[in-house]
Amino acid sequence: DYSGPALDIDQIALGQSKNTTNLFGYKFNKDTLSIYKVTCTDYDSTNNMCGVVDYGELTYKLWRTE
Repeated sequence: DYSGPALDIDQIALGQSKNTTNLFGYKFNKDTLSIYKVTCTDYDSTNNMCGVVDYGELTYKLWRTE
């Protein structure tokens, strides 16, 4: 479990290569994995980076099947 700027939610980097990844937030609920866009809720203009993030728009939803 990491702690620091913009690490307020569980995140995963998805993309086709190292250079084309995007960060997404994710949540597990029983047999469902929901993946969300990450939104910046508090921008740190001193360091030119996002300081606090939250779950944005639901992007993917995966269900476990048997």
